[in-house]
Amino acid sequence: MHTSYLNDRGAPVDFPVHLYATAASLHKAREPALRWLPALHAGYELAHIDGAHFTLFEPDAIGSLATALTRSLAKIS
Repeated sequence: MHTSYLNDRGAPVDFPVHLYATAASLHKAREPALRWLPALHAGYELAHIDGAHFTLFEPDAIGSLATALTRSLAKIS
C-alpha cells in the first residue's frame, strides 16, 4: 500500500483543491502539496490538521478535521 501511494499519479484537475495534512504527512512528503502538485492545475489550499493519517477519526483528532472541513465548505458556499 505504501508503494502504491508513492507511485500513484492522479489525473489533473482544473479546479481548486483543499488538502488536509498532518504534520507527519508533511514531513514524510517533504513538500506541502503531498506530491499532488502536478495534478493541481488550479492550485490548492492546505489545512493543517491534528493526528496522523490513520488516526484522523479518533477523538483526539476529529475536532481538528471537522474545523478544517467547516472552513473549506464555508469558502465554497
